[in-house]
Amino acid sequence: MASLIARARYLGRIATCRPHRYRNVLRLVYEGRGRHIVEVGTHAGARALQMIETATIFSPPESIRYDGFDLFEHLTPEQLQSEFSKQPPPEGQVRDLL
Repeated sequence: MASLIARARYLGRIATCRPHRYRNVLRLVYEGRGRHIVEVGTHAGARALQMIETATIFSPPESIRYDGFDLFEHLTPEQLQSEFSKQPPPEGQVRDLL
C-alpha cells in the first residue's frame, strides 16, 4: 500500500510537471505500478528521475529497472539541427543523476 507521503509527492510531481504532456507518462507509471521503465530520448534525465520516483511508490527502489537511450556525445551538429533537438548533457552526468 502506498504511503500517504509518497502519494502526496506524486500528486505534487503531477501538479508541477512541465510541459503538461509529461503528466500522462507519470500517470502511466503510477497507475500501471510500473517497475521496468524504458525511455527513448533520455536527454538530461529529469523525466527519468520522476518516473523512477513514481515507480518507488509501490515497489522498493532495488526492484525498479530503468533503461534509457539517447545519443549523448554521439549527436552530431547536423543531427541536432535536422531533428530540431536539444544538445543533451554528457552521458556520465546523466548516469550520476540516476
